[in-house]
Amino acid sequence: MIPFASTRVEALLITAVIESLETRRLYSTYDIVGVQAASMDQPQVHAIFRNSATGNPLGGTGPNDGTAVKGFLDTGASGILLSQETADGLGIGHATVNGQPVTFADIGVAGSEEFDVSTVLYGAAAPVRSLFDGDLPVSEFDQPFGPIRAQINRSPADFLTGPLDIIGMPAMQGKVVVMDPTPLNQTDISLLDGMRTFLYSPGTPYSAATKATDPGIPSVNRHVKMSYGSFGRFTQVTPAGAPGPTISNNPFIGPNPTRAAGVVDTTPAVQLTEGTRSASGSFLLDTGAAASFVSQGIASKLGVHYAPGTYGSDTPRLLDANNNPVANQFTIPIGGIGGTVNAAGFFADSLTLPTIEGEGIRFVNAPLLVLDVTVADPVTGQTLTLDGDFGMNFLVASFAVDGTTLGASSAGAFDWITFDQPNGVLGLNIPGAGPVSPPPVPPPPPVTATITGTLYEDLNANKSRDANEPALSGRTVYLDVDGSGTLTAADKTTTTAAGGSYSFTGLAAGATYRVKQVIPSGWKLGGPATNLYTVTPTAGQTVAGRDFGSFRTATIKGSLFNDANGNGVRESTEVALSGWTAWIDLNGNGVRDTTIDRSATTDAAGNYSFTGLDPATYTVRLVVKTGWRQTPTAGKTLAGTVVSGQALTLTAFSVTQRGAASGFVFNDLNRNGIKDAGEVGLANWRVYNDTNRNGVWNTGEKYVLTSSTGAWSMTDLLAGTAYQIRVTQQTDWVRTSPTVGYYSITPTAGSSVTGKNFGQRK
Repeated sequence: MIPFASTRVEALLITAVIESLETRRLYSTYDIVGVQAASMDQPQVHAIFRNSATGNPLGGTGPNDGTAVKGFLDTGASGILLSQETADGLGIGHATVNGQPVTFADIGVAGSEEFDVSTVLYGAAAPVRSLFDGDLPVSEFDQPFGPIRAQINRSPADFLTGPLDIIGMPAMQGKVVVMDPTPLNQTDISLLDGMRTFLYSPGTPYSAATKATDPGIPSVNRHVKMSYGSFGRFTQVTPAGAPGPTISNNPFIGPNPTRAAGVVDTTPAVQLTEGTRSASGSFLLDTGAAASFVSQGIASKLGVHYAPGTYGSDTPRLLDANNNPVANQFTIPIGGIGGTVNAAGFFADSLTLPTIEGEGIRFVNAPLLVLDVTVADPVTGQTLTLDGDFGMNFLVASFAVDGTTLGASSAGAFDWITFDQPNGVLGLNIPGAGPVSPPPVPPPPPVTATITGTLYEDLNANKSRDANEPALSGRTVYLDVDGSGTLTAADKTTTTAAGGSYSFTGLAAGATYRVKQVIPSGWKLGGPATNLYTVTPTAGQTVAGRDFGSFRTATIKGSLFNDANGNGVRESTEVALSGWTAWIDLNGNGVRDTTIDRSATTDAAGNYSFTGLDPATYTVRLVVKTGWRQTPTAGKTLAGTVVSGQALTLTAFSVTQRGAASGFVFNDLNRNGIKDAGEVGLANWRVYNDTNRNGVWNTGEKYVLTSSTGAWSMTDLLAGTAYQIRVTQQTDWVRTSPTVGYYSITPTAGSSVTGKNFGQRK
């Protein structure tokens, strides 16, 4: 989500005086007064992309050259989102399945929107040190991420704002984000600049000497513990089962709102007050948001609601509990995924962040828009509305806004902001605040155990994961607590991440757990064979490799036509045949067993299909009716190998009622008139139908030339017609068989006469 991102540059250009925030140290809170409705800036990073981990950067000409993307570093975005212009400019490919483009329906502040999905990319990030950064050398891009698939905007960029690129949570996995917002606090407009943003590996030491260019990870004096939530199940990929974009969990200040029913999460929530009323909720930490909001449900607990018919309109209005207009309200057009919506806002008496230190950070007169961001599970229909969104206006310099009117500005309260993704901690440094005394001493954590694994698509149904088999994200894995064998309310669940991984943490050591996967409709169990792992972990143990496979059934299709001329090639005048039986030889014995083998009947278009097949190699045969034969050769079978979800179309079967005759012209070395082993065929000899019975080939008489092996065949002989088949003698050769010099043939419908051999000697 990126609400109101476009105001950043305007604010920098028009704001001449930055007023300092008022901060007060109280007994149980640290108060901050003066935050305005919209932030002056949001964190950005530079990023380059490659088609492989060691490939050249896209958009360049070699390993040390490439085109960098300057995108918003957005904790509110589950994936990497590239503009149409950026993707086209870098030559990034679009993913397809069976020739069909892969699309992804994502959700945001104004609803849902469809995106294309990229091919696999490898990214690397570099810092943004100034609003006026120039090109960076490739060596600066030292924070790799991926492999990932990005979302690609399907619409051109807005003419005024230009292309917008978002570097979301996949780029922050295992890293610490460091933000220096102090350049926004300059009172001299000539010195005003954008915030600085860096990505580091955990443990990178701080260096005050290089604070502006490469600070490392600074120490901060306040820490906010967060949870992580997954929006994977609220998105949809088309075609079903296709590889979607890479999505990662998003951070929340408060309990994970996407957790399964019955799962306990004790992460402290955001606290709000308005007069005598109060509310609490889980707020998405959204570094891509310039403004912050609460849902209509949270606002109503504070006595604030929309005037009837004004929510989402051009003139939204807020009323208090007595239906009087809320004082000092404002409006902001919020833009992001799904479009733009006008939202009204108010100043709540307070918004308090809980800290690990035990001392809350309380924002007095906190500006909050009232906006519902609701997501729906496309499978179950279950909906979720976010309690709120904690944006950058509370963290950096901010300015007042009402519609398109900009007002007073205020400096930020923090000189360092960190986001420790591996540990789920938002770090804030309040200048001069110092440590909390006495610091709280948390109890030692219990010694627990962990179970991890991966869900994958078992393409070949062999019950083990092969190198080319993709991960399955957004799937449910559960601990079968009640031993029912199916998912119930008593069971503990988790959802697989973008890489198909899952984990159950904090498990009691020595207990026995039954781990199972939920197999969606249209899928079948791959491995393990019982869909169950029974695990009894010891204290501190991580039991890994408990992987689950599943696959979709496949389809084999084919067709049948009347090969009128018997040549094995379908001509435009040759029609389909309905009512014929094709069958799969499941036991491979070449004999149709109706109790074992599967069969299908051709329809009016001559088509047949076998659905619901497990991935495997199958042999398909045809039941040939009396008076017909298969072309080009009798006993023809078709074989095909299908993988999970595949629809395979085989070569068409063909049959004809024409007769056929075949044989060889051969070098009869021992002159016995019989083709013996070792006697080779003679190529390019003419075999013909002696229509006028004169023993000589005449123009117009049907003929064929022998192949390189001496073989010949005539496949379009009319039933009931008498044929006299001869061979044209070549110089220096004498016939040894047949004695009379020809074969008399009168084929029946669909018959095939073989062994009509012509012996020759030199």
